Amino acid sequence: MLPVIAAAARAASAGAKAAKASKAAKAARAAKNSDAVYNARRRYVRKAERYMKQADSSYGASRERYIFLAKREAEKALSTYEKEPSFNKLSKGLQRITAETGARYSEPSNDAQRQKLISRSKRSLEGNIENRREYEGRAVMSSSIGSRIIASLEPIWREFATENPLTGKTAVDWAAASDAIFKHMSAVTGKEITDWLGVIEAFEKNPEIGADLYKEPKNNLRYDAVVQAAQKAFKL
Repeated sequence: MLPVIAAAARAASAGAKAAKASKAAKAARAAKNSDAVYNARRRYVRKAERYMKQADSSYGASRERYIFLAKREAEKALSTYEKEPSFNKLSKGLQRITAETGARYSEPSNDAQRQKLISRSKRSLEGNIENRREYEGRAVMSSSIGSRIIASLEPIWREFATENPLTGKTAVDWAAASDAIFKHMSAVTGKEITDWLGVIEAFEKNPEIGADLYKEPKNNLRYDAVVQAAQKAFKL
């Protein structure tokens, strides 16, 4: 009987140790996740602060672009929270940027989206000037501002669009279309344009467009004043 009791005691002790180890592992993972979230949030806030600093030393359309980019990074920082935080819970830097840009919390659709947001925070601070131009160009072009620019350039990219007769959906060869757009914009502006940020800058510098590029567009872009001005200015 004694060996049986001893074996049971050893098993119980082993079970307790395993449970304790499991609990410690869970706590360590939670702490690691918490650190990752905090660090990601801090990276996005630093990026937003950098854009706000650039906005403060700029004017006109360039200033509006930097404010837009700061707002975008601030919203990423806010989205690292599991639920919408109170204003008082935010860091002073994030409070200031949120107040100045109108950045709002948007809850990721699922935990995988939040994890992707956290992992991408490192990427946002890395790279040379070419990578930063690509990052900023993509940020603008993926927004309603970019939709306005694409609508303006439709006469060019339409040549590279094909419609699927079965689905009725249109696909665009954007690699070829982008090259054609850069070539056309270079010709009409007299300045070599090799990326989307160059296209954005051309819109910003046009006196008929300028900071209006960053105003909220109309629902029907065909009748949008900026689209009409751009098509006239860039001979589209």
